[in-house]
Amino acid sequence: LGAPQKLGLFWGGGGASGRPGNAQVRALEDNNLGLLRQCLDEDAMLAVECLSDGRRPPLVVALLEKCSPALVQLLLERGADPEAGDRHHLMPMDILVGPEKPEAQGPLEALQAASSSSALARMLAPPPPPAPLPAPPTLEEWMAEIEQDLPPVLLILQRLRADEQRREESKTQDEALACAYAGLLLRHGFGKGSANKARQQKAARRAKANGRERLACLIEHWAAEQLDSFRHLRAP
Repeated sequence: LGAPQKLGLFWGGGGASGRPGNAQVRALEDNNLGLLRQCLDEDAMLAVECLSDGRRPPLVVALLEKCSPALVQLLLERGADPEAGDRHHLMPMDILVGPEKPEAQGPLEALQAASSSSALARMLAPPPPPAPLPAPPTLEEWMAEIEQDLPPVLLILQRLRADEQRREESKTQDEALACAYAGLLLRHGFGKGSANKARQQKAARRAKANGRERLACLIEHWAAEQLDSFRHLRAP
């Protein structure tokens, strides 16, 4: 999902000071479910309309800000469109599945690109001669170096292991949150209907290409269930 961004970039900071929409911005910034519900009770259109310069819908901002699933569900229940994007065509599901990977180049395209950037000449050039190897240290020199460098190396390894563990924990949490968001979007109409199944299939492919296997499985499973239900209704 990436790091949350500042709402000022999304909304533009306009509007009258007493308008409920300004409270809605605070609700999204603070992940405040109660305040958002109060805003929507006062003005139901705030669930679907962009504030100020109309850059991004509230649902897109809520996902970028990593608001709680309960807050996202409230927006959807009040009419937020799960397929409505911003002016750059960023849709809610795009935030979850990640960027679209460019297609792999074929051999001919790769050769043309290499020759146009003079990379082909570098590829065909003979490799440089190997540098002479330094003389190996004596056993006494090697042992003295090990004794001197071992404590800092062990400390670095401990820090690297701790950082890797934190990254894995953060990745797991982000994946779980993305799956919770995706479940809400799918239940509230993303890719609904047989004509729009391609959107679900494309979202699953993008999630898989970005290493989000659990999210891809969720979307694929949902699409398969919806297709079975559609076939059952069409059966004589």
